[in-house]
Amino acid sequence: MKEILLPILMLCSFCVHAKQWSVSNNPAIPAQFPDLNVAVNSSSVLNGDTLIIQGSGIAQPATTINKSLTIIGPGFNPNKSDILVAKMSSITIAVDNVQLIGLSFLGSGSHLFYNIVSGIQIKNCYFQF
Repeated sequence: MKEILLPILMLCSFCVHAKQWSVSNNPAIPAQFPDLNVAVNSSSVLNGDTLIIQGSGIAQPATTINKSLTIIGPGFNPNKSDILVAKMSSITIAVDNVQLIGLSFLGSGSHLFYNIVSGIQIKNCYFQF
């Protein structure tokens, strides 16, 4: 029995579940992190985790994505009642397997850079330069 139980316990120790983290630079909306840069650089946020960015009238600071993350904003829909979007300034993607969903890159200071990486997905984002 010990011969079977030990490998199963060892296998379960490697089972890691990705976490979701909230990010808001809007003082009226509490979150686990005050901005995208702080969240990405936190030792608590690991590869495979998801960052949920709340809409705000303030752009997120320039950030280098150095972990394989999914970053989700509220999307861009000027016809909805709450028109706060997740405004991004410059984002540099430095690793594989990053997803950007529902973010808005607005204005001349907004940029999306990436090195030679693979597995990048950009969905439902809005770009206006």
